[in-house]
Amino acid sequence: MRRIQRPIADFITADASIVALSPDDPVSAAVEVMKTHKWDCALILEGGALVGIFTERDFLYRVSAAQKNPTQTKLRDVMTPNPETLRARDAIPYAINRMVVRGFRNIPIVDDTGKPIAVLDVRDVMAHLTEVFAEVSESRVLDKEWEEWTDTGGGA
Repeated sequence: MRRIQRPIADFITADASIVALSPDDPVSAAVEVMKTHKWDCALILEGGALVGIFTERDFLYRVSAAQKNPTQTKLRDVMTPNPETLRARDAIPYAINRMVVRGFRNIPIVDDTGKPIAVLDVRDVMAHLTEVFAEVSESRVLDKEWEEWTDTGGGA
């Protein structure tokens, strides 16, 4: 299998400290947790189930631009509900496709039960692509093999 077709699991680590909040938590709590952990988003769980994601963009467009008070605004009112998710076994080209087509910078990675185990962000993807392009430039890829390297369709 070529390096580009690796599953997401090969380059992310399941993180037991995923930033997870309740839909009834205030926006200010999400901002503080995101700042502390240096994350671009927080996952919103209700009863252990992923119900939303709150991102920097959500803060900018739905809180700041709307002049809402972050200490009085609940996450449920400004989060992106029911976020699209991927599984660790999905191939990175599929993740790239989802990110580009849907305009995502962060995608929750869930296990087979739907429990969040990690968040894939655009920096993870860029780091992976940097490795792939370095490998391509160091190797002699034949024209007929190039199609395999550049095919980013499909999914798992």
